Amino acid sequence: MIRRLFNFAAALSLLLCVGAVVLWVRSGFIGDEVRCARPLWIAAVASENRNASLTWVVANPNDPFRFDRSPIRYHSVQLVADDPARPWNWRAVGFRYESFATSILHQRTLIIPFWAVALCWLILPSTWLIHRTQTRPRSGCCKSCGYDLRASPIRCPECGTPITATS
Repeated sequence: MIRRLFNFAAALSLLLCVGAVVLWVRSGFIGDEVRCARPLWIAAVASENRNASLTWVVANPNDPFRFDRSPIRYHSVQLVADDPARPWNWRAVGFRYESFATSILHQRTLIIPFWAVALCWLILPSTWLIHRTQTRPRSGCCKSCGYDLRASPIRCPECGTPITATS
């Protein structure tokens, strides 16, 4: 049961890895964005320039400024940071975190390169492949399930596989 669950998880992870690679290539040509907007906040997931970005924008509840559901107008508003010297940004190996605050809103953006997403989804299938290539049935054991065949001359009592001379 655990082996089947691991095989299923490895197959699903490989499928997600292929999807991440497809999005990686696609984001070099076409940008996609999905947004969820509410009156006081917006959450967005986007893919562009071979990166995935997660953006969270929160409006000040005491300010009359509110987000429109569509089209979102905050892009057309010229925003000036309250303290331009204090925006918190971080960059390393293609990863980026940006934080921008004004009196009417606070925006946080996390940018992740697609190569890192694909690499994370590739860990489980590579573990599965290494396990499958290094785990070989011992002599005197069933090739299908690994059960000890010394007391069974015809069939494997565990899985029912016929025993050959080389088993």
